[in-house]
Amino acid sequence: MIPPQVRSALRRVGLEPERIHAIPGGWANWTFELDGENIAEHVLLDGSTGAPCGLIDFEDATVGDPAVDLTPLVATLGARALPALRHDRDLGERLQDRLWFYRWVGSLHAVLYGVSAGVDAERVDGIRELRRRIRR
Repeated sequence: MIPPQVRSALRRVGLEPERIHAIPGGWANWTFELDGENIAEHVLLDGSTGAPCGLIDFEDATVGDPAVDLTPLVATLGARALPALRHDRDLGERLQDRLWFYRWVGSLHAVLYGVSAGVDAERVDGIRELRRRIRR
């Protein structure tokens, strides 16, 4: 059960409490993970405030379009979180279009993996998500 004050704080920052699960140690340290994209597993949270304070696992870091990194965060946290994620940085033109593009391309990757690896469930789910995500 998520304490009411935590539920309220999560909504204030644009998170859906229903998508958040406590991890071992409980809510005492406001440590949580988000159900959804894997990138959320790499966000470190301040134990006293619950605010994001760091990221881990940079071994595959590269230079590229920042929208690639924002796409799973916006998908997990919702579009309302985008201003806070941008933090007044110039992320280039047509950011919304780029976020949309990378989101549906992720489903295309699932379809290709399903076909190449012979994983029918991945292919079917990927096609379903591709159809859903490609619509605007």
